[in-house]
Amino acid sequence: MGIGMIQTLGNNVFVGKYFNDGDGKRVKKITDDETVIFVYDAGGKLIAEYSTQLSPTPQVAYLTSDHSGLISTPRISPEEPTA
Repeated sequence: MGIGMIQTLGNNVFVGKYFNDGDGKRVKKITDDETVIFVYDAGGKLIAEYSTQLSPTPQVAYLTSDHSGLISTPRISPEEPTA
């Protein structure tokens, strides 16, 4: 599968555009409300998603393991905003 873009419509209304890399992995999604960038490691495993929208309930998802096979600690830890 090559590099490409797919535009989807639902009931003739724009739903989103999806961009894939040369390996067929989704690298970008664009909708009316947000743009999401998908980041992969050298082995092709999804390691991060970056969105233009702020989540009302932010959360950390552990997508990687350390050398022992255990879930590793987050590289960036979100904190509550300070006044």
